[in-house]
Amino acid sequence: LARTMADLAAVIAALEEHGSADGSSGSAAATAARRMLQETLPHAVPPAHDFQQKIVDATRAVLEESRQALEASIADAAMAHEAAVREVAEAESAAEGATKSVDEAKARVDALTAEVEERSTALAEERERHIETQRNTQPVTEAKAELEARLARAGAAAKSIDERDSDLLGEFLVSMGAEKPLLAAVPLALQAEPRSTFDAMVLEEAGRIAKQEVAHAEAELAASAQEVAYAEAELLGSEALLETVEQALADSRANLASSRTALEDATVVARVARVTVAGREEVERTKAAAPELLRKRLDSLIAAEALLEKLLQPTEAAADVGAGAVQHIRG
Repeated sequence: LARTMADLAAVIAALEEHGSADGSSGSAAATAARRMLQETLPHAVPPAHDFQQKIVDATRAVLEESRQALEASIADAAMAHEAAVREVAEAESAAEGATKSVDEAKARVDALTAEVEERSTALAEERERHIETQRNTQPVTEAKAELEARLARAGAAAKSIDERDSDLLGEFLVSMGAEKPLLAAVPLALQAEPRSTFDAMVLEEAGRIAKQEVAHAEAELAASAQEVAYAEAELLGSEALLETVEQALADSRANLASSRTALEDATVVARVARVTVAGREEVERTKAAAPELLRKRLDSLIAAEALLEKLLQPTEAAADVGAGAVQHIRG
């Protein structure tokens, strides 16, 4: 009798535990129906008439429905676990990609840092070369400027005769080392009206000196033209090369700043990816345990079904189950 009562208690406990598909108490009506089966089942095993048989059949149906629901839940849980495993794999793949992006960004920053250092050195060297070029071409360019100034002064002196500018012409003649008698006669000749033959000779000599200086300056400019052109071209080339090196360094620095920003962004993405992996692994572990827990419930339910069928077999012990057994189970 004790064994039979224990088996009956196990079946009733299964009715209470597996009354609904999700293991919850379900609706009020379902709860009331299970309570009725729990209370009436002890009086119906083994069944002696139709009403008792209906109670047994209802108990079987509840247990079978619960078993089918558990089997479906196990399948769903297994699928959910498989999906969680895939999500972990996807997150790990994304994390690997993010880590690779960080490594590539670091390599890019390192390469550009080296490039900036190299181009900074190149710029310093190019500036030194440019200074040397300026130093080498300066005498030529200064000589050209001096010749052009001489030519301008001589041309202005030649015009000053017609303009009666004694100061300008006098300064020019002094610079040319003219004799004192000529220097003294020029202002008077310029202002004479009308001009005498002597005045004309004085101004003619002054004009000759100015024209001769123009010719000399033009000749020297022509003679130095090739050297000057070469020096100017060399200087322009040096300036252009210097600008190119400066621009290259500026570009490298801009690229380096951009790459550092990209590295910071990639690092954040990688950090988020690792957090995502950890979160999905936690979900996967939780979902991995669910099927096993449900299988244990299914095993207990199947055992309860087997116990019910055992109780339905007419035995001497089962025939003694009655009100006393009911009171024992409720207690």
